[in-house]
Amino acid sequence: MFSIEMETTIDYAGKVHLPEHYRQFYGKTARLVLLVSDDE
Repeated sequence: MFSIEMETTIDYAGKVHLPEHYRQFYGKTARLVLLVSDDE
């Protein structure tokens, strides 16, 4: 297992968008840790 750190958007349907350069991971299962700013 390895990690990737990036900033992305969670859309209003609850989908997390990965940049296209990570397309080799599309369709894979992953563990997700969310760090969300409480400023919003």
